Amino acid sequence: MGHPKPRISRVLFEEVMKKGHTKGNTLVSVRFLTTNKEKGGANQKEEKPFAAVVSKKSYKKAVDRNKLKRRGRAIFDSVSKNCPPGNYILFFKKGTLELPFSVIKNEVKTLFEKLK
Repeated sequence: MGHPKPRISRVLFEEVMKKGHTKGNTLVSVRFLTTNKEKGGANQKEEKPFAAVVSKKSYKKAVDRNKLKRRGRAIFDSVSKNCPPGNYILFFKKGTLELPFSVIKNEVKTLFEKLK
């Protein structure tokens, strides 16, 4: 059992942080950097590297941070099919963990619909 989506490398993470665009709401924010389809030709898979970030300032326990990251990966798997190819970083804000999974999923889904 591994990560179904490719992870963002450290170099790519820094590039997304510097050059990426940000959208957000009260629970989550996403920073993204779209890629060109022509870059790799027609045979290139439309991979969407993804990272979930939970601040230690928001949740002290690693168990809580990891739980939110797992939820983020699960949500991204279902939402990413409709997103343009690119690199995505999902930031969870304080108070997100206390809400049910369905509420978080709906918030992330509406956030990703704004990206189109």
